[in-house]
Amino acid sequence: MVFVPGTGINVAIQIADNDAMMRIWHNALMAEGPIAMASAAISFTATESWRVGMVIAHDIQRWLDKRRKKQLEAAREEGEELGEERGMERGRSQERSLWQEWNARRLEAESRGEDFREPPPNGKIG
Repeated sequence: MVFVPGTGINVAIQIADNDAMMRIWHNALMAEGPIAMASAAISFTATESWRVGMVIAHDIQRWLDKRRKKQLEAAREEGEELGEERGMERGRSQERSLWQEWNARRLEAESRGEDFREPPPNGKIG
């Protein structure tokens, strides 16, 4: 096993006496050393760079998903707070209207000199 520095390629060189193809390949590699190494590096880059790109794209997608999830959670919380605030405001407005209507009936009864016995909107007398 031979490690080619800078390329990340492990090249197995096993030459058997009866394996002419391996001998030819070995001889070509030795004779054309720099060119063969450059060719191997280019081949490796061409065949493996898409995998690196896919890993990077996957990491970016995961980061974007996490970011989007945080944004959606923040928006949901903000919406809940806004909805709660609007609900409280609406409830106060309705209660105010109930009291104003009750008070108008009370004042009208007083102006006519009648006894007003309707309980206040909160149900408490006095």
